[in-house]
Amino acid sequence: HPGLDASLDNAFFLEEKNEKESVIFRLQLIDFEYMNFYSLRTIEWREFNSNFRSDSFDAYILNETAVKQLNVGKEIVGKRLKNASIGTNGGIIIGIVKDFNQESLKKEMVPLVYQVTPGMGMYLALQINTTNIRKELDWITKTWKNFEPDRQMEYYFLNEHFTKLYAEENRLNKLFSIFSVIIVIIASLGLYSLVSFISIKRTKEIGIRKVLGASRSSLFFTLSIDYFKWIVISNII
Repeated sequence: HPGLDASLDNAFFLEEKNEKESVIFRLQLIDFEYMNFYSLRTIEWREFNSNFRSDSFDAYILNETAVKQLNVGKEIVGKRLKNASIGTNGGIIIGIVKDFNQESLKKEMVPLVYQVTPGMGMYLALQINTTNIRKELDWITKTWKNFEPDRQMEYYFLNEHFTKLYAEENRLNKLFSIFSVIIVIIASLGLYSLVSFISIKRTKEIGIRKVLGASRSSLFFTLSIDYFKWIVISNII
């Protein structure tokens, strides 16, 4: 499933090639609904189809990274990909799926081979109504016990799992935000102190201008124009 390590490393090679030319791909065992459930877009030929019996034992779909490593291009569709790791005939490549990060974005794109294996999945993915999560979980737990009464159900939420994957980045983001606020406050205090100091030094000038009829707005403009100029320039930068 997305966010989890597709850890079944297998050596694959095209039927027309030599086994010594094998490359290591991650084998992802899925069911017929996997592609549609996760909105994976097939960019070449077709997806797995339960109406085709051979799709459940003699078909592969590769992601773009795997295709690039085989160095054949889109003409790879229709060719047989053999699995050297388990010594089987492998399967016919029926499609190419657009790359997506199976694991964390911090890792490089993994070359993936998708194979349908009905009834052999380790995880069950469900899309639930989040307006009443507790009610949904109660129903799922009850249904699970009807099929697996002696086995405890374990579950996790995909959004929470992804949050854990990027916990370090979230902590850094909070630290940067805190330090940014502190820097702005210190800079503002420094600017306020500088303006106050200059204003005290120009008290006589302000008094003379006031006597000569200067308005508050004109005095404010006179005292502030130099600072506003530098503030505008710094903000642009």
